[in-house]
Amino acid sequence: MAAVVSSLSYVPSALSLNSLLLVLCRRNQGLKLVPCVLMKSRVLNIRLEESSFEILISGDFGVLSFLESIRKVGFCPGMIDYAKVINVLVKEKRGLDALDVLNQIKAARMKPDIVCYTMVLNGVIMEGEYDKADELFDELLVLGLVPDVYTYNVYINGLCKQNNVKGGLDVLLLCGGMVKSEV
Repeated sequence: MAAVVSSLSYVPSALSLNSLLLVLCRRNQGLKLVPCVLMKSRVLNIRLEESSFEILISGDFGVLSFLESIRKVGFCPGMIDYAKVINVLVKEKRGLDALDVLNQIKAARMKPDIVCYTMVLNGVIMEGEYDKADELFDELLVLGLVPDVYTYNVYINGLCKQNNVKGGLDVLLLCGGMVKSEV
């Protein structure tokens, strides 16, 4: 593939990769080629973008099986890749799948940052999984992550959605002096 591309003086891009992935993900036979294409994309120095993950996740791959299949062929997703996957899942209102990806990050001995936790927190709250949201918020605090204004906003929103306005106000008062404004 690389030899053909270089002989044509064509520089592949994320757009051309996405076009190929879209075609492959529409066909069962094509799904088998996706991990190989992803490996070749690294050789050609094509970065996966969020739109690439949207295509892959919307295909017939389950998110966790997709991540596992690309790992088997030597593609090791990094934190940026995982964050893109989480973002896509949350946008698609699949917060529990995003939580599974977060757990997979931790199982790979990587340390998710506050942005990943905030996205997953938002996702589980959108799905109405408030107990999981409470556990997730407690976990990020125990791990020593410092919630930012966005994290507190998401968490307070979740408390208010549970009609726990007093809890939301309590968190707001507690974090009032701890959060730096990023605006």
